[in-house]
Amino acid sequence: MKIKRLVVDSGCFIRNIQLQGLTEHVVTVNEVISEIKDKRTKESLQVLPYEFTLKSPDVEALHHVTNFSKKTGDYASLSATDLKVIALTFALEKEVNGTDHLKNEPGSKVQLKSTWKRFDNPKDISGFFIEKSSDKNSKKEKSTNSQNSQEKVYKSEDEQDKESIQASIESSESSPNAEKTESNEIVNEGEEIPGDAIEASESEENEDDEEGWITPSNVRSIRAKMGNIDLDEKKEIDVACITTDFAMQNVLLQLGLNVISENGMLIKSAKSYILRCFACFKITKKMDKEFCPHCGNANTLKKVSMSVDKDGNVRIYLSRRKKISRRGLKYSLPTPKGGKHANNPILFADQPVPQQRSSKASRKKMDVLNDDFLASSSPFAVKDIYSRSAMLGIKQSGRSRRNPNESGRRK
Repeated sequence: MKIKRLVVDSGCFIRNIQLQGLTEHVVTVNEVISEIKDKRTKESLQVLPYEFTLKSPDVEALHHVTNFSKKTGDYASLSATDLKVIALTFALEKEVNGTDHLKNEPGSKVQLKSTWKRFDNPKDISGFFIEKSSDKNSKKEKSTNSQNSQEKVYKSEDEQDKESIQASIESSESSPNAEKTESNEIVNEGEEIPGDAIEASESEENEDDEEGWITPSNVRSIRAKMGNIDLDEKKEIDVACITTDFAMQNVLLQLGLNVISENGMLIKSAKSYILRCFACFKITKKMDKEFCPHCGNANTLKKVSMSVDKDGNVRIYLSRRKKISRRGLKYSLPTPKGGKHANNPILFADQPVPQQRSSKASRKKMDVLNDDFLASSSPFAVKDIYSRSAMLGIKQSGRSRRNPNESGRRK
C-alpha cells in the first residue's frame, strides 16, 4: 500500500515513525513542528531520512472542519493544531479528488449493541481453535475403545496360554506343529485389533488439534475476518492522515477521509469511550462530567465504548453484565440543613455549597494601638475556641475570597 500524500501529526515525529516506506510526500502544518519541545525529537528532525513539506489549510477548509467537529461532539477534545491538521487533509483531498465522496453532515445512524456475556461462548474467533464437546466425547470413546481392545488382546493371550498348557499336559507326545498352530492362532486373534491402533488414534487426535491454527494457507482469510487489510495488497491512496488521537480519527472517518495507523494499516473503524446516562439515555463526550448535562442527575453517567466505522455510523456497545448500583435507593435522603457549615449531599451541579469559613473572631486583626495589646505568642492571647468553626476544626487557609461585585476602597 502506497500513499502519495500523507499528512502527519506531532505524534509521528515524537514516536520516530519511519514514513519513507509508506508515502512519497510527507505534509504537515507549522504548528505541529512548534509543538515539539524535547531536545531529542528536535535533533531527530534534522536527520530524518525523508523530507516533509509545511503547508497551511485555507480558511474555508478550516471553517468546514470546525463546524463538522462541533456536530460530532469532538470539538472540545481537539486543539487548534488538530483542527488545522484535519483541515489540511480535507483541503488536499478536495484538491485531488474533489468533495463529492465526502460528507457534509456526520452520520446520524446510531446502533446499540448489548450482550449478556462477553466471551463465555466464544465461537468463530479468528486465530483461535476451540475444541467442540462432540470431539472431546469422540476422543474419550476412542481412548476407552483402545483400552478395551488392549484388555481383549491380553485376555486372549492368557486364555491361549492356558489352553496350550492343558493341551501339552493331555498329549505329551504331540507334534511340534501344534505349538506353531497355537502361536499362529494367537497372532491371528491379535490381528483383529492391532497394536498400532493406539498410535493411529493419537495421530488422528493430533490432526484434529491442528484445525483452526494460523497457517500460510489461511492467513489471508483470517486477516479478512479480523478486519485488517492485506499487507501484500498493492493499493494506492492519494491523500491520508496518520494520527493516534481518537477524536481526530473520529472526525476524519466521519468526513470520509483516509486514516492510517502507526504500523501503516488503513483504519476502518475508530474506538473511543463516552459517557451515557442510564436515566435519560443521552450521551456526552466530556469525560470529566459528574452530572448529566441533559437531565442533571448525579451518578447516572456510565462509561461505555463507542466505535465509528468508515461510513460514519456510530455504534455504542452496552454491557448487561454491569448492573446499576442501587445504593441510596433503600432509604430516603436526609432533610437538608441550613447554616454556614451544613454538610448536605450533592444532588445537582449548581447546588450552593457552604464556604466553610472560619469565624470572624479568629479572623479579627489585633489592634496594635490598644493598651491591652498582647502578642500572639503570649499564652494570654485571645483565641477563638467556642465557635462552631473552631469546634469543627475549620481554619482559614490563605487569603479569603472577596466579592468581585463589592465596591473597592477609594484611594
